[in-house]
Amino acid sequence: MKYKTKDRIRNGIELLLGYGVLAYIKLGDTTNQFIIDNIPDMIYPITNYAGIRAFCHVDKPSISLAVATSAVGIGFEIAQKYDLIPQTFSGTYDPKDIPCYIAGGVLAYGVDKLFYNKEKAES
Repeated sequence: MKYKTKDRIRNGIELLLGYGVLAYIKLGDTTNQFIIDNIPDMIYPITNYAGIRAFCHVDKPSISLAVATSAVGIGFEIAQKYDLIPQTFSGTYDPKDIPCYIAGGVLAYGVDKLFYNKEKAES
């Protein structure tokens, strides 16, 4: 099946919304520590997944892409644990971030699959 423009636009909108939420959390007046610490770690895989789907012409929802975007976040977290990347670049190691990356990948795939099937049924 050909990659639909409508699907590409939807993934682009998801990408922009994700960046908007990240900017609001990082720069806004949010004082809830749970939101500041965990929600961005769930949004990173979602924005990465949506960006790759929007710009790399992945034809349909891909579980392997969702796993890969989560694995990148987990890889960075492990690199933080062993001081392989500077803390000024990435922050500090937090074992609670790993489930957040996994949840973000699951959400990215689930939402994409939900809307993709709905769109496919309408056409």
